[in-house]
Amino acid sequence: MTSKTKLLFCTTGVVLRRLGSGDKLAGVTHVVVDEVCPGHPLRLSGSNSFYEVHERSMDSDFLLLELKDLLRKTKHLKVVLMSATINQETFVKYFGGAPLISITGRTFPVEDM
Repeated sequence: MTSKTKLLFCTTGVVLRRLGSGDKLAGVTHVVVDEVCPGHPLRLSGSNSFYEVHERSMDSDFLLLELKDLLRKTKHLKVVLMSATINQETFVKYFGGAPLISITGRTFPVEDM
């Protein structure tokens, strides 16, 4: 990571380590949590940040706890959760009535062979 970094990909563990060391993600404007899944990349940056979230794990649940706490303490950070299968109401309530944007997707027939 350098001063020229605009987008940073990290694992859940790396972000948890940053947060655990007292890093308040200064300089990070957005954390996008997409299909939370253990081992998926987390993208953090000085101007944008993305985190992959799909299948729940202890680390991903802990990350959401840490992000919720961080959101209460800082105003510079935006967290975006994305998932095709997420229970929207649960996360809207968890994050204190966070705005919800639904985008209709398409499904395609799949044939087992």
